[in-house]
Amino acid sequence: MGPINLDLPALIGSRICHDLISPIGAINNGLE
Repeated sequence: MGPINLDLPALIGSRICHDLISPIGAINNGLE
């Protein structure tokens, strides 16, 4: 169960980063 507990925060962190980066990418595409 150790690896799962270690992977979960990484998955959540990557999801949060993706949710933050996606709108920024869309705005940059709209400005170009």
